[in-house]
Amino acid sequence: PGLLRVRGAIGGLCSGRLSTGLHLGTIQPRLHNNTAEAYQLFSSIIVLTALSATLLSLGGVIFQVLVEGNGLPESLEIIQAVYTSMALSLATITPITFTVSILSFERGWDPDVVVYAITSTSADILISLIFVSVMRSLLQGGWGVAFLRWMVTLGFIGLATWLHLENRGKPGYSKTLKEARGTLVVVSTIVTFTGLTLGRLSQAIGNAPEVYTIYPAIISNVGDAGSMIGSTATTKLNLGLLEARLESFKGHLREVGYAWASSLIMFTLYSLVSCALYGWANLPRLLATVWLTNILIIPFI
Repeated sequence: PGLLRVRGAIGGLCSGRLSTGLHLGTIQPRLHNNTAEAYQLFSSIIVLTALSATLLSLGGVIFQVLVEGNGLPESLEIIQAVYTSMALSLATITPITFTVSILSFERGWDPDVVVYAITSTSADILISLIFVSVMRSLLQGGWGVAFLRWMVTLGFIGLATWLHLENRGKPGYSKTLKEARGTLVVVSTIVTFTGLTLGRLSQAIGNAPEVYTIYPAIISNVGDAGSMIGSTATTKLNLGLLEARLESFKGHLREVGYAWASSLIMFTLYSLVSCALYGWANLPRLLATVWLTNILIIPFI
């Protein structure tokens, strides 16, 4: 869960800055010969991904040592797993995000609404597959695979360090890094304990595969709804269509309503799919659970 949420936070930052930059013209809808702001954004995404990997690794190591009572071998495995997973996810997800941004913008779609919803779901699937592959390589052992993992880990740290030194002091890079690093520290701290919460969830609800099946989708969907609301709002603020006052929320109710209605529809579809797999007898309870969850969480988000 920690990898999913931190990757989602960085993806939301990238999608939001890309969509706003495309609307304002500070980022161009092309793959090559883009603006300085575009390259500074990508550099900051790489550095922030490395920073979040460091925070997640640190949280995992502290938990292993203080709570589980494990030692150095387990700590090194955590560091390898997190850094390798984040590096490989960065290499696959960031190009997808930029490509979807360009294609949606060229077709006249609103990238504020389209980009994060598509890329976050794709990212969740990709990082899950990557993480499972990395964990399998850890379980199988072997010096060759371990060497590759350490090469990816150290190479990722080296690339992030070099990009930071190259871009330090540039306004677009420094602004993004300054604004995002505090958020990532908070997010990383919270999600370090999400895996433990998921374990407690299994004790509370017992053997309920219909719930576990849709749990990742619900997490992703809530993030999508929040991103649609936030990203469209920031673009309106930059374009002068909304004033930077809390009262301006009234001028954004349509986007809030669309995102909320869409999330409720998707929550319902998740329940139907899950019950088709595990039995329709669970449908009334599952629908009641997801609807109540939606009603409680979306207004908060």
